[in-house]
Amino acid sequence: MKFVWPWQRKKQAELNSIEQALESIYTPVKANPAFNDDLRNRLVGAPEVIRNAGVSTLRLFMMIGGGLIGIVLFIFGIVRSVVALITGFRIVGDRRKATKTKSAAEKAQADS
Repeated sequence: MKFVWPWQRKKQAELNSIEQALESIYTPVKANPAFNDDLRNRLVGAPEVIRNAGVSTLRLFMMIGGGLIGIVLFIFGIVRSVVALITGFRIVGDRRKATKTKSAAEKAQADS
């Protein structure tokens, strides 16, 4: 049984009544097996063609290269996040540090 939230009960009741009305109006029809086979062959193709199709060498190298680049970037992201957690280093920068540095530079300039 599916759980229905209280605020969705009215909507669910409406949907159930619509579903029951449609079921009473329309009766399902069994699909012709010849039609299913023809449609499958047109959309997917013959199973032998798919089994016999090979991957070209260039496509194979591109897939392997893309996978390796993805793995390297994933590992780089993990290392970067661990270093950021340990050192507190932020790539974007902290606005408070920038403001403190700017105000310290202004004070030093004002003192001289």
